[in-house]
Amino acid sequence: MKYLLSIPLLLAATYTAAACPTLRPEDAPVPVDGMTATQVEMQASQDAANQYVEEIRLFLECNAHRLHDLEHNYYVHQAFTAAETYNAELQEFRGRDTVAGR
Repeated sequence: MKYLLSIPLLLAATYTAAACPTLRPEDAPVPVDGMTATQVEMQASQDAANQYVEEIRLFLECNAHRLHDLEHNYYVHQAFTAAETYNAELQEFRGRDTVAGR
């Protein structure tokens, strides 16, 4: 699994051919607990976090002219927070093998 360190690149990426979303992105996905999750669960959690960040990127890109700066900053913060939360669980997931001596 890769870290979500490319969020700034995602936010600056070029517009895709998808239709511009007008609805605000939903709440961020809750990542699984890295201490108890399986590989499959961690992958699903990563996919959910990536999808959420992408939804925010598209929303911001398509609606930049309509958003107040504070609202824009709020959604950027939400994207970074979702990525950081997932990354923290990923660190626990990877660290549990070290702690268990595997």
